[in-house]
Amino acid sequence: QLLHHQADQQHKSGNQQALGTIFAVAYALTYAIWLIIQ
Repeated sequence: QLLHHQADQQHKSGNQQALGTIFAVAYALTYAIWLIIQ
């Protein structure tokens, strides 16, 4: 039960890291497009 809970926590933090990376890439792309448009 404890091991399962720990694995679940690691999985959630992994998802948060992936989301953070996706947002960072999306932000960088938006910024690059904005610079090109200017």
